[in-house]
Amino acid sequence: AVVSTQSTGEAMKSNLFVLENKGSNFIPLKDFKKPGPKYTRKNFSPEQIEGLEAAFSEHRFVKKDLRRELARKLNLSERSISYWFQNKRARSKPPITMSSDSTSRSVGETTTAPDVAPSSTPPATLGSFPLAT
Repeated sequence: AVVSTQSTGEAMKSNLFVLENKGSNFIPLKDFKKPGPKYTRKNFSPEQIEGLEAAFSEHRFVKKDLRRELARKLNLSERSISYWFQNKRARSKPPITMSSDSTSRSVGETTTAPDVAPSSTPPATLGSFPLAT
């Protein structure tokens, strides 16, 4: 039985009460605690970063044995080492730039395909994917 000074409908309309997960009891909204974050971000120490950078300079991809060794030496989890290597590879990629050909055209210009004589046999395809011949 629900014991409240307000009717159930009034309590829900006023948002003063929320339903508790474990039963049909109402608890005041001010006492309702939101769950915290799923995890807290931990910064690497300078020594850990130095060790990870040294390993990355020798190996762009970390294998199981190296990952375990680094985890033990640097006091990190294997998962955090894997993520660090993945993020480092992404950060070390050259940025995507537009080619000079596409940037030199003005807005109103259009290009046309060069004249090509049709071939007598259609190209070999598998569905919409061309096959190497």
